Amino acid sequence: MALPITRSSKDIVKAALAAAPAISVEDALALVISGAHVFVDLCDGTD
Repeated sequence: MALPITRSSKDIVKAALAAAPAISVEDALALVISGAHVFVDLCDGTD
């Protein structure tokens, strides 16, 4: 059974950015190298 769409894609992206703000490539690389963080690619393959 399909669920009704209650939020727009813009609203979903806005909420995601508020929860996990973007960081620079340099900052991300430093986090990866530290070994204390794990990055997960959430792309669906059509990006």
